[in-house]
Amino acid sequence: MDSRSQIRALVLFRIAFLVMMMGSTAVLWFFYQENPAAQVIELCLAGLGFSFVSGILSRLLNKRWLPIVIWAQVLWDLGAAAYLMHGMNAVMSISLALFFIQIVFASVVIGSRGAVVSSLISAALVTYLAVDGQHLNDILNTKALPPLIFVQSCILFLGGCLAYFARNRERMRRSLDQTESALKDLSSLHAAIINYSPSGILSIDREGRVILMNRMAETILGQNLIGKSLAVGPFAELFNRADRSESRMEIRGESRSIGHQRVELPDMQGWLVIFQDVTDMREMESRMKVNDKLASVGQLAAGIAHEIRNPLASLSGSVQMLRAEMPQESASEKLMQIVLRETDRLDGLLKNFLMYAKPSELRLEAVSLRKHCLEMIEVIQNRVGKKVKYQLDIAERLECRCDPLQLSQILWNLILNAAQASPEGGEVKISARELNPFDGARIRFEVSDRGLGIPESVRGKIFDPFFTTKPEGTGLGLPLVFQMVKAHGGEIGVESEEGRGSLFWFELYRDGPKTEGRMISSSAA
Repeated sequence: MDSRSQIRALVLFRIAFLVMMMGSTAVLWFFYQENPAAQVIELCLAGLGFSFVSGILSRLLNKRWLPIVIWAQVLWDLGAAAYLMHGMNAVMSISLALFFIQIVFASVVIGSRGAVVSSLISAALVTYLAVDGQHLNDILNTKALPPLIFVQSCILFLGGCLAYFARNRERMRRSLDQTESALKDLSSLHAAIINYSPSGILSIDREGRVILMNRMAETILGQNLIGKSLAVGPFAELFNRADRSESRMEIRGESRSIGHQRVELPDMQGWLVIFQDVTDMREMESRMKVNDKLASVGQLAAGIAHEIRNPLASLSGSVQMLRAEMPQESASEKLMQIVLRETDRLDGLLKNFLMYAKPSELRLEAVSLRKHCLEMIEVIQNRVGKKVKYQLDIAERLECRCDPLQLSQILWNLILNAAQASPEGGEVKISARELNPFDGARIRFEVSDRGLGIPESVRGKIFDPFFTTKPEGTGLGLPLVFQMVKAHGGEIGVESEEGRGSLFWFELYRDGPKTEGRMISSSAA
């Protein structure tokens, strides 16, 4: 018990005893007309008052003062017993039982110290009351000495025995508290392991009923199965197959792949079923197989494209030589122009395809972004004319460590697309600014126009290879941009609204991409 509980127990015991004493006095007076002794009335009233004060103090006082109140209770009760014995003028009277009762109660409430202290004080009080006012010779010669020694022996023996038992009880209580604490910790650890396990766990009794189910099991299966039989129903495969297996199950109206294994518990206590939802893993494996096949096809296509470029170059050169020998404005010369134009277009398509199929390794340099963008704008103006205005919002000192050739190709595609999408007299805005997210400083580029925008139906396909809405487009410009941005460890996205234009943005690490898993060679700026 804590200190407040000990005081409460002592107070309640005293009140109960005093109430019984007052009740007995009232019975004697009512039935036998025996007037109660003044000491009894005084003792009862004083005891009730002291109990009332002790109860209030136990609530008001700080915890560190409560032991003093506890010992005050013990001393008060011993003093009350001595006062009652003194009032009876008889040491060997029924009042001796009060000392024995108080020793027992002190050992129960306080423990071994309470038994020892109360027994020693009781023995001292009984001795004092026995020899009060007598000479030593009278005490040694009186016939009351043997009973006194016997009573003292009984008091001390009782106190010693109770102290011994109380000490053992205290040791057992400490041991029990430690065991209980260890069991609580073990239970908490067991519950944490079961509930936070990444696998579903079911405990099944011999009849096939589920008696335990962790959170992941309920998440995977979509319902609580505790108390239900697992031998039949949609999840019977979990119970019926003991070896490590994989089964398709209907869960929440969707077919899922569940990998499971049943393990028998010792002493015929039942079974344990451990399972996982491996649907995503199987889909990933399937995609990886498809990607491997596509990679093989891509390598083959890249090889074929490379081989096509050689005879195409020979064809283009031969046509140019034949064209030089033909008269101007002839029908054959016009046909030669068509052949050369389409040959150049096919060569450009093959060049972009090879760049997409076999991206070159990064050569990192510190690039002045404003200067780089100005060069791109000048090149694009020479190609599409000056029908579009360009607004540049990039600080003079802003730099980014990246591959300048790939950055040029990224900006070329995005700015050219924006210029071609802009109406006559429109404006293309190019901006770059530094961001400071937690994972490292980044540069955010934005290229926006006020053209027709991108329809929502095709917005999710613009980065797919060979998808284009332009009559003469190859469908490899934006996929190349996407691939180059990803090669730098960056992110790319688009915001568009039909009739109000588009904004393409991409972010690159200011100090260069991370090198893990990426071929990078560094050259001086």
